[in-house]
Amino acid sequence: MKTSYTKTARITESASICTGSGFLFSILVGTDNTNDPVVAAYDDTDATTAANRIIPSVTYDASVLGLNGVVMQFPKKFTTGLYIAIANIGSGEVVIDYRQENDLFPYKFI
Repeated sequence: MKTSYTKTARITESASICTGSGFLFSILVGTDNTNDPVVAAYDDTDATTAANRIIPSVTYDASVLGLNGVVMQFPKKFTTGLYIAIANIGSGEVVIDYRQENDLFPYKFI
């Protein structure tokens, strides 16, 4: 029995995660302890306009005193698609948990 409809994507560079509507639940940023990555999320299939940004650009401190591996949790709705922009990630990675709207209620009620 499937109990969760959350999808997970692991990326090391900017990428379109999905198209269509849904919800962004969390972003986990794993750094390489050297580079300070910059991450932003867009309600779009690319990062061409700041007006579509649903999570502002955030720079993560990769030092020992920084927020290495920080988890941001929030249900943020997107309608066009989900695009995650990443800069200066080095050998780190970003893990995104999201759900597409069609996956919210997989059963039809008659």
